[in-house]
Amino acid sequence: MLRSVVQKTKYAVSSVLLLSMLVGCSGATDIDIRPAKLTPMKPRLAVHPVWYKQGQTEIITIDSYLKPVTDNNRIYIAGQNGSVRALDSESGRRIWKINTQAFLSGGLGVGEGFLLAGTYEGEVLALDPDHGTLVWQAQVSSEILTPPVAAGGVVVVRAIDGKLYGLNAKDGQRLWVYESTVPTLTLRGLSQPLISEGRVLAGLANGKIIAVSLADGTFLWDMTVAIPEGRSELERLVDIDGDPVLKDDILYTASYQGRLVAVNASTGRLLWSRDLASHTGLAVDKDYLYISDNESTLWALDRFNGAIIWKQDKLKLRSVTAPVLYKDYVVIGDFAGYLHWITRQEGEIVARRKVSDIGILVPPIVMDHVLFATDQKGMLVALMSN
Repeated sequence: MLRSVVQKTKYAVSSVLLLSMLVGCSGATDIDIRPAKLTPMKPRLAVHPVWYKQGQTEIITIDSYLKPVTDNNRIYIAGQNGSVRALDSESGRRIWKINTQAFLSGGLGVGEGFLLAGTYEGEVLALDPDHGTLVWQAQVSSEILTPPVAAGGVVVVRAIDGKLYGLNAKDGQRLWVYESTVPTLTLRGLSQPLISEGRVLAGLANGKIIAVSLADGTFLWDMTVAIPEGRSELERLVDIDGDPVLKDDILYTASYQGRLVAVNASTGRLLWSRDLASHTGLAVDKDYLYISDNESTLWALDRFNGAIIWKQDKLKLRSVTAPVLYKDYVVIGDFAGYLHWITRQEGEIVARRKVSDIGILVPPIVMDHVLFATDQKGMLVALMSN
């Protein structure tokens, strides 16, 4: 269950397997870890398929977290086998397809005029978004599990060994590197950095949030979201794996076996916190914060003070994705290939649609009132609801 990464003393474990590992290691025998069954329901919302594209790979792994990305009426999707496709977002028509000849692990990202991806070998690929041709390639210290991000002439890349890189967006030359410590055991995954107001904001495997200068990597501030506690390495997991969200200069993030926090992004000052552990990520609208916890219970909280608005536990232990905002709903995927539509105000499940026979690991994305979902084989479906 443990996978060696670049440093021989460091190990990563898939979050899909983590719950059963924790139960097994604790010796517990009376904990029901069966996923909640889906009961028959009468949909209150009509969901219509717009188009569908078959997957491009036979590879199915529990750590395939490649995310599609949209830009300029296109949607880009990558496979672990190295394939990258550009599709018209309205029709699904293929614009181009290439094979990078690399085993892709982190992607896709867009910024500074490039389509960006990372590999298991620590390579950063910058592609021309109009044709898919390779413009430049750079090497970092270890595997890349999260999409590179870019702004202000800098491409920011996270490596699994705890290093954060700033690369020149023109040619990939290294501008700076920020190093952080990585615990002996971590979850298999990394949160995507954010770039805002000349700062890079990132959640780390050691349970901290950091802010560094985009221009030169200078340390600005850090804040501890969770402190490792317990006797075993499993009990001490505090990774920040879900992507942080920034709204109105407030950074929201959560850690595994830790807490959910709201932090002033300019100063690092804690605004509020709540004991709620998550490794999948969250979504924020003008009033509420939505988050799926480690047991796949979905919560809505007041984003200004963390007060609970509602919780939805009918999808418990179904390994749901991070929530996505779509019209008046929150949408999440699950391990069995279902998408679920939940009202933002009441937390009621009003629609459900099975889009894949295998799991949905990455959250859907939204563009121009269309919801796009992908599975572990690279299947892509576009959906609309009334």
